[in-house]
Amino acid sequence: MRSESDTRGLKLARSEFSRRGLDISRADFRLTRGVLQVQGILGVGHSSNSDVKSAVEIIFKVLKSKPEIKDIVITAMFR
Repeated sequence: MRSESDTRGLKLARSEFSRRGLDISRADFRLTRGVLQVQGILGVGHSSNSDVKSAVEIIFKVLKSKPEIKDIVITAMFR
């Protein structure tokens, strides 16, 4: 069963990716014991014209400052 901390951290991660204008519809997010795993395909959303790699770097810094997330592993493709 998933802990409350993992549930909160997963919500934080998904909302942060959406807030930055990234398309996460083809990505899979998992958070286990504080380790966030992002797999699949991350792309630029329709209303955003930002670079995916730079947006992910910003998100990485923001999420690492959250107590629910200890480490981040991104194996997703950027499109």
